[in-house]
Amino acid sequence: MASVFLSYDREDAATAGAVARALEKAGHSVWWDRQIAGGSEYSREIEQALRDAEAVVVLWSAKSVQSPWVRDEAASGRDRGRLVPVRLDATDPPLGFRQYQTVDLRRGRIGKAQQQALFHAVATATGEQAVGRVEKSRPSIPLYRRIWLIVGAVVAMLLVAGTLLLWRPWADRSGVVLAVGPAGTDAASRLLARDLAIKLGALQSPMAGNVRIVEAAEAKDADFLFEAASSGSASATLLLKSTRDSAILWSGDYAQPTGKRADLVQQLAYTAGRVAQCATEGMEGPVKLKPDLLKSYLNACAQLSEIGTVDSPNVTALLQVLESSPQFTPAWTKLLLFEADLTSPKANDGVANPQAAATLREHIAAARKIDPDMPEAMIAEAALLPPRDFVGRDKLVRGAAARSPDSPIVLAQLASTLAYEGHMGEAVGVIAKAVKLDPLSPSAHRAYIALLTYAGSFDAARREIAKAERLWPGTESTRDSNYRYHLRYGDPKIARAIFEQMANVGGNGPRLFLEAREDPSPQKISALQSFLRDRLANMENPSAGLGFATLAFGGFGPKEEIFSLLLKWPKADDVAIVSEVLFRPEFTELRRDPRFLLIAKRAGLLDLWQRSGNWPDFCTASGHTYDCKAEAAKLR
Repeated sequence: MASVFLSYDREDAATAGAVARALEKAGHSVWWDRQIAGGSEYSREIEQALRDAEAVVVLWSAKSVQSPWVRDEAASGRDRGRLVPVRLDATDPPLGFRQYQTVDLRRGRIGKAQQQALFHAVATATGEQAVGRVEKSRPSIPLYRRIWLIVGAVVAMLLVAGTLLLWRPWADRSGVVLAVGPAGTDAASRLLARDLAIKLGALQSPMAGNVRIVEAAEAKDADFLFEAASSGSASATLLLKSTRDSAILWSGDYAQPTGKRADLVQQLAYTAGRVAQCATEGMEGPVKLKPDLLKSYLNACAQLSEIGTVDSPNVTALLQVLESSPQFTPAWTKLLLFEADLTSPKANDGVANPQAAATLREHIAAARKIDPDMPEAMIAEAALLPPRDFVGRDKLVRGAAARSPDSPIVLAQLASTLAYEGHMGEAVGVIAKAVKLDPLSPSAHRAYIALLTYAGSFDAARREIAKAERLWPGTESTRDSNYRYHLRYGDPKIARAIFEQMANVGGNGPRLFLEAREDPSPQKISALQSFLRDRLANMENPSAGLGFATLAFGGFGPKEEIFSLLLKWPKADDVAIVSEVLFRPEFTELRRDPRFLLIAKRAGLLDLWQRSGNWPDFCTASGHTYDCKAEAAKLR
């Protein structure tokens, strides 16, 4: 009897137990991790059991294909010719394991037929005789009858082949097929491409649309080809080509600061996955883009998940796509969100932009002709509302999320709206869902880090920053997350180093703020406060400085100065625009003063809370000093 190693995911433990019992009943010796003794070195015992195993039975499922442990154990069995793959559901095994015949347990039970197939597969892997029922010998068939049977079988095969050539069912396959291969013949590039293919295969479920990853050998049947070229132990180039004419549609150069090759592969896989999502949008659905338009769309779409890309080239590229393909909905959704950001008063330092608003209204109307219920159009309409209209904005954004509850980009907008309303706990939950739905997006991850930080979950924020630095090193999104965290709550020296590299963040304000954080002496704090007062008094557009002044006074100013600043500020709309900062940790004491509700009333927030009955988090927080609802009633 054989020594069998059983590999599975924890969530499939019940089925694993049934498989182990069936094998043991047949006389096999089965090792699975339930047998690890207390105090044993986990990885060492697993490695020893794998080496000793004569057969490695792997239970493939939606969960196990994403498990690095299961993949490694399966690879060990495959490389030694001892692999016995078992399929628990409709999920395809990962790349590198699909050429093996699997034992099918998709019906969730292990009957006699399934046991016989499993025993036969184990026997084949170990070279033993199969355990189970032995077929009775059958009488021999005369020679002439065998000849006629062979001729009949050949004719049948020819008929089937002819039918398939005429029918060509593969020509009607749905979805996008992506091949992955090396850009060169060197061993490093070949190995990088293989690892990238495996990692991308594990990321298929987070990708939008119907995407299938294949190896380079199947590139003739693919729509696109990713090529990876190694340029060092922790650097590489990634290209996306059209398999039709080998034209390069997109490319990027990457380096992994950690120096770890595994981190580089992960970085490339997340980037390739993001680009694959964009390619899928351009190929799937009722409107398929022509190659030249697809290239323009790919580059704009791939940058969308990066902060700082709301710029003219991306908007121009989307407009070019829509000019030729006005029915292409994905371009409309991205264009509306681009222009909504450009139009918002916050992006324009509190100054309205009538021209941008007029253009956005035109595009909302055009997009609604394509899809009257487009959630992104509702979000764009919310951006056109006056800053103090929290009631109207809440209704539109929540309505968009209700129509598209699984859209990461819509959920990110909802999370931002909730943060401005003081619902920080709900905002973190919503953005966490958005990240789970689209783990490939650095901008969604950045928003998650920001909301964790502003909700006071500093340990979780640091963990997510470390993860972002591995997946998207050197990107503006990751740098911005690092800077924002360390500027206010982390290590000011790290924030200063980033500040010195950021050409677009100039001025003495952040510098003085960082100096006060590094050395919170009366002299440094006084210098910062004097700068803020002078700046607000002498700026041509004081609205542009209110947000930073509010944050700085929150960290280093007397509470009375903040009340005076926000309650006497001449433009109530500006108070609404900066309202989100008031719910951060440094304003806890301010919120415990009943006069905080006067600020909320100026901003328009109190109207929302009273109408909806949905009061902000601080009203029920530990240590809060008054009844928000009762105090608010006095202000009518």
